[in-house]
Amino acid sequence: MHYSKKSIVSIILISMLSISLISCGKSDEAAPEELPEGDEVIYTIGRLVPKGNKEYASMEKGFTDALSDHLGDEHIYYVDATEDSNKTWEQQALFLINNKPDLIFTLGEDALSGAYMRTKTIPIVSSGVIDYAHALHISDSQWKGKSGANVAGTTCRPPIASQLSLLLENDTHVKGIGIFYCPEDHDSIYQNEILEGYLDEAGIPWKEFAVTEETKAEIFGEELSEEGSDEEEDDDTGSTPEEGSEEESDPAEEVLPGSPILPDSVSAPSSKEGMTLYTDPIGQMGDDMILNSVKSLRTPAQSALWTESTVISSYFIPAETSLSRDPAFTEYVKKLYSEENKIVVSGDMAMAESTLLSLYVDPYDLGYSAGKMAYHILCDGKDPGDLKIIGTSEDDAIKLYNGKMAALKDLEFPKSYSEYNVFMRTYIPGTNTDRVDMTETEEE
Repeated sequence: MHYSKKSIVSIILISMLSISLISCGKSDEAAPEELPEGDEVIYTIGRLVPKGNKEYASMEKGFTDALSDHLGDEHIYYVDATEDSNKTWEQQALFLINNKPDLIFTLGEDALSGAYMRTKTIPIVSSGVIDYAHALHISDSQWKGKSGANVAGTTCRPPIASQLSLLLENDTHVKGIGIFYCPEDHDSIYQNEILEGYLDEAGIPWKEFAVTEETKAEIFGEELSEEGSDEEEDDDTGSTPEEGSEEESDPAEEVLPGSPILPDSVSAPSSKEGMTLYTDPIGQMGDDMILNSVKSLRTPAQSALWTESTVISSYFIPAETSLSRDPAFTEYVKKLYSEENKIVVSGDMAMAESTLLSLYVDPYDLGYSAGKMAYHILCDGKDPGDLKIIGTSEDDAIKLYNGKMAALKDLEFPKSYSEYNVFMRTYIPGTNTDRVDMTETEEE
């Protein structure tokens, strides 16, 4: 595979940038010290964890295994929040707090926000969160890579520099990059803006494409857009009230002007660059009580280097995007490669079946790293607010290619890549995680 001069410079630049970007990665640390012989201390750990998510289950297992490896099961007592769909995350967190835990473990942004709203003193360690600043309502200007509060944890955001390197390795004559996002996905916007910073530094033009119900026909074409609409209609088994009907609508389904809560898709609050923030007052409460207006939805941006003649040679899709649940979008992405010969890189496994390239981040490893943080907080007296949020390093992210799609163009990949379908069938989360063996420590 041959690289253009521009691509080589870009790859080198991305590699340099990635070193300074993340404290993402495994920190060098000594093996944990064994608790003093005869120590009967038992730490109560509250767990606020959504059920039914395979990645979250792997993160939770990694967390509990880390504490087991570092502390020993006899020193740990877990209290789980009662799973009740009628209770908010804050209410479930309150149940844990009433059990006086030494530490709370959460998974996902909603659970973290719920726990943080209820306690500013009990240490919280989290995983499964992409943007901690957003989850903790910390402005970008104040965010320094750690919470400064009672929260520490690991981010499931893939290393963006690695994703860009993956793209440049395979688009050797890169011209311009198209970036998809849903305006309602804060996490997508967050990831895209990190990527765009890299692209600007590398001198590569880029352009965003906001995928909404209004833009589907323009982006996908009429045929695919209509197919997606038909599938959505088929799923709707309810009846539509006739005009003049006295049947009352569900308040939770109404669009409330200016509300970021009902429904969730009304507004995507963001303090990121490119976001124009408008606000609406709440009733008669004045300017002190405001909500983000629906007008604040992020509009598509493009780089200063973009011109009318710029040709898109590759596309990028951020991790955990809601677009992965749109049949019309996933079908469109497949055609970008099969019919238009465009390289598409997906941020995570949600879109990997529809794209040529993707990057795998081991959820067990993220949970295990979070468990080690919890150990240092409990046993070494570390302040959660002083611990940097960490994630997967470039070395630990696994490069995947879709063999079915590669076969369409007779493409071959080096051994540094794994075939997506085979990998997902055979890989066991945690296989590559460096675990601590306390029995070895005892023998020494």
